[in-house]
Amino acid sequence: EIAEVLLESEGDVIVAMPPNMDDTGLFDAVTSGGKARKIEIFPLTGSFSCGGSVGRFRLTLNENGKPVTRTVSSIIIADDIVRKPNFSHYNVAVSKGVMSLSQAYETIESGSDAAKKMFWGKKIALVTGVVGESNPVITEEVMRCALELQRAFNCQTYILTGNLKVAGNGLEALYRQSKKAGTVYMKFTKTIPDIQADKDGRVTITYIDEIIRETFKLNPDVTVIDETLEPSAFSRDLSKMLEIDTGPDGFCQSDNVHRATVFTNRKGVFVTGFSRSVQTKGMRQADVRSAALAVLNLYKKPPESKMGKAEIAFAGHCVGCLTCFRSCPHGAISLTPRVAVDPLACEGCGICAAECPRFTIKINVPD
Repeated sequence: EIAEVLLESEGDVIVAMPPNMDDTGLFDAVTSGGKARKIEIFPLTGSFSCGGSVGRFRLTLNENGKPVTRTVSSIIIADDIVRKPNFSHYNVAVSKGVMSLSQAYETIESGSDAAKKMFWGKKIALVTGVVGESNPVITEEVMRCALELQRAFNCQTYILTGNLKVAGNGLEALYRQSKKAGTVYMKFTKTIPDIQADKDGRVTITYIDEIIRETFKLNPDVTVIDETLEPSAFSRDLSKMLEIDTGPDGFCQSDNVHRATVFTNRKGVFVTGFSRSVQTKGMRQADVRSAALAVLNLYKKPPESKMGKAEIAFAGHCVGCLTCFRSCPHGAISLTPRVAVDPLACEGCGICAAECPRFTIKINVPD
């Protein structure tokens, strides 16, 4: 979506995507203002690399087994998310009566006879956020899954949950809708239900009702286990390659309010959607517009002056120790072959000047 917006608005676009992704008909030439825009699509392989800074990022890509180089002004990281079923949280494994949330959706969407046999008129338990925190994305998927099971297969659904995340847009209404449709919510704050599966895959859930303090057992025909959403290996690798700061959960800038919404510590590098954090569909769509606008504003913006930027003021004192190159968090120091500061990439933070052992660097300020 971001590529399509940029093609319609300004310039050419390069898309690097997993080699197993089918791009047939995904992008066509877009004409804007009478000028045909160009898009190039490359597979992401082991030969991919990136260097440089804003306005002149150098990408090494793979074209028919041969490395090719492209220079781009900006980079947008927009990768998918990895889903990890939480079977280990509840000491269960995939079986006839236990499946992940993704598997449940795949079975429902197949509309097959096997799906009808598995779900029709059955008792379904969906477990989310009982061990560890859930998130609004998984919460929404669980509630919609329960509704769809009731609508399409006449199921009785139970949602076993801890802290139910319904603060997202429309989630409170979805919660009320699912309850009205017949979903039974069972909340656990002090105790954790015990989930046991026998050798035939039949599940028994033993739990304590936290209101009346009595022990009960639930024997669902199918138990659906929630999932943890994690950044992909490619997003992690790309963050390291581009020296992008990440949060404790591995997402780019997910806990840094100073980079809201799609900006990173590297000027010209933007991050959107699931590469940035666990997001609802509405948030991801907003990121598309924000990222495209950020790129276009940077492209249209005239070159910045050197005022407030770092510069090598006493080149004769520089001994090439590369302390500035290693310490700059914005990738603004380059070797061409001498040490130089890119004023467009420089944020004027002064770290390089403070770290320089020869006092060779200064920050330009008005006299």
